[in-house]
Amino acid sequence: MALNPKNGKLLYKVERPESTHGFSTPVVYRPAKGPAQLILSGSYQVAAYSVETGEKLWWVWGMAWQAKSTPVLHGDMLYVHSWMATLSELGIQKDDVPLFEAVLKEFDKDKDGKLSQAEAPDPAMKPVWFLFDLNKDGFIDAKEWEVHRMRGAAVRVCSRLSSGQGRCYCY
Repeated sequence: MALNPKNGKLLYKVERPESTHGFSTPVVYRPAKGPAQLILSGSYQVAAYSVETGEKLWWVWGMAWQAKSTPVLHGDMLYVHSWMATLSELGIQKDDVPLFEAVLKEFDKDKDGKLSQAEAPDPAMKPVWFLFDLNKDGFIDAKEWEVHRMRGAAVRVCSRLSSGQGRCYCY
């Protein structure tokens, strides 16, 4: 969110419900061309937002669930650290999570197009339902299920901010 420094009034607020455990400090990037960007490393993605409007300008998926390190800029190169045990390693998720349509077909007993806690396809989900019900409405919908599927997909990611050619090194 952005506040007016003169009076503290809210200028804009951008909801990021998938960022449940991303606690990094944002960094400001000022490209040679274009508006200043606020870059955030959060759950599952690194994203840049316009400092002026809050518009999401670009993003890269594949980050870990609990991204906490502050992104580091060197010129037009962005370095981001993100790692943690996958939910499958913690016993909460299987490595191959099916598509939402397939899960609904098998577990959506009341055929309302979403999953209640009672309809959870894996009993291990029930005690940590808050990790899956991102909008806190008591159900898992298609968007929330897709975030659940991504939890096991964290990879090493590098991104060059400028449109020029460059090398990325991931360690």
